[in-house]
Amino acid sequence: MAMGNGMLGMMGIAERGGLGRAMKGRVVRARRPLLDMVRSVLHRSGGLKLAQLRRTNVILMFHEIAPEEAEALRELLRYLARHFVIISLDEMLQRVAGKQPFENAALALTFDDGLRNHRRIVYPILRELGLPATFYVCPGLIGTGTIWTWELACRIPWLEASARRELYETAGLGPEADPATFVQHLKGLPVAGREAVETEIRVRTPDFSLSAKERDLYELMDWDDIRELDPALITIGSHSMTHPDLPQVDDNRLAREITESRAELERRLGRPVVDFCYPNGHHDGRVLAQAAKVYRSAVTTAVGCVRRGDSAWALKRIEVGTDPVWATWALALRAG
Repeated sequence: MAMGNGMLGMMGIAERGGLGRAMKGRVVRARRPLLDMVRSVLHRSGGLKLAQLRRTNVILMFHEIAPEEAEALRELLRYLARHFVIISLDEMLQRVAGKQPFENAALALTFDDGLRNHRRIVYPILRELGLPATFYVCPGLIGTGTIWTWELACRIPWLEASARRELYETAGLGPEADPATFVQHLKGLPVAGREAVETEIRVRTPDFSLSAKERDLYELMDWDDIRELDPALITIGSHSMTHPDLPQVDDNRLAREITESRAELERRLGRPVVDFCYPNGHHDGRVLAQAAKVYRSAVTTAVGCVRRGDSAWALKRIEVGTDPVWATWALALRAG
């Protein structure tokens, strides 16, 4: 079944189950032997000492954590806690504002997208180790059965082969592209065109259902999951209502996505929500100004450490995954 030139024109521009993990702007980890050797040497030789000597303060970014990664995450957090003080986002913001000194190397942990594996895998580990973290969630998607672009990438392999090829070729990606690559392309389209394509793909995959593996990775927390998170340990922040690319939406939708998401989270949870995470990390002056009206902070996906005097609404982060070698590399060399 062909996709249709009219719908594909709105874009401006594998086999089932072959989604991969190159989602959400994740760092592509091409395991080149020489580079891996350098990273391993840096890790074994105490590369985190570089970050400690600089009194580096970093907000770490995580996304999905698979069940088989639970032990790796536990060991990573133990490893990081031996070299850094793990502090709450609130304390990190106090340091940025100059209300607390940058007297030691510190990390704040953040987890994006409100995934169920954050409740089932991450939260028990954080509670066991006594480590605070911030979870950013999209209240407008909870209970809808929609998991935005991740769901779309899972749906694409369900299209007939001819429709899938046409989808990739029209996007200028070539017939050998994969769903993750296409979704990254889709994120750069105007919101109206992107949402039209998403709707078309959903219509053309009526029998779609997530596999058990996909559910483990991408299913969202429900309201009961979020209410079970101890407020003394877990800060809840907004990730917008529905995860659009905010610089592309009009003023009315921008206000809804930023303002109503806070109101809905506070109404449902009965706890203050004062921190924000830009979807895909994307923001411009207009988006930042709106976020600053509603929240005390907003994090991006720009890579780097935080320093005194940084804008509280354009905070940098570093994504490290669950591998201590990669964490050492990222913190030692990318947090300067």
